[in-house]
Amino acid sequence: MYTLTQAQVDASVLTTADFPAFVDDPDALLDTPDDGTTYDPAACGDVLDGLEVVAADQTPSAVAHIGLSSDGAILGQDVSSYAAPFAESWVEDVAARIASCPTFAVGFSDGSQATATLSALEIPAYGDRSTAVRAVIAADGFELIQDLVLVTIGQVQVALGVGGIEAADPATLDQIVTTALAKLPPAA
Repeated sequence: MYTLTQAQVDASVLTTADFPAFVDDPDALLDTPDDGTTYDPAACGDVLDGLEVVAADQTPSAVAHIGLSSDGAILGQDVSSYAAPFAESWVEDVAARIASCPTFAVGFSDGSQATATLSALEIPAYGDRSTAVRAVIAADGFELIQDLVLVTIGQVQVALGVGGIEAADPATLDQIVTTALAKLPPAA
């Protein structure tokens, strides 16, 4: 069973050395705090939360998060290792979550509103299982596009969010994912 220690997880996250055009940016992290954001329908908030933490019903034994940004582009990564196996159906579960809320309203604590649209994103097969989704958040004529790639290798999950005012091209997204996966230690 492939799992990682906290030291291995810490060493496996992307850094500015991997992508020198980026700088450390805690605002680019994938995790979103409970800041009073509302969703309509309300269940769609669970969709976004579920996309960020696939094994939300389990506590990771090791976890690390990073956030990087560069000229309007953001890159967030979570690496989590779990002691117990997680559901084999997680790819199908993510697809069902996306299908259940393809478009919904988002209300922010400052009173502003946005519309979120989720769609499946085709990617190469990575790790043991992988899936991806594109989230487009639109408000006041402005769009933020974020591609989220989820990869499982053994009991390790890697979540990568790549976003900005323009979608990442497939070659760039693939480079980010393959660079991130290459940082994981080999299975024993």
